[in-house]
Amino acid sequence: MTLDYRKTTLRDIVSMLLNIYDTKEPFLKELQVILAEKLLSSKEYDVEREVRYRIMKGADCRHGISR
Repeated sequence: MTLDYRKTTLRDIVSMLLNIYDTKEPFLKELQVILAEKLLSSKEYDVEREVRYRIMKGADCRHGISR
């Protein structure tokens, strides 16, 4: 059986990565750390804007408002 790597989908790649670990929790934790490091190192990421957005989105969800 030969694999056609050109037809590999994102779902296949994520599945392969998850299979490296016994459970998905260590994979998700590592992904979280990597994404956090990327965000913290970004010079263009506006933390205050993101916090305001998350607060508004949370308030909207609690009041049934969809934007």
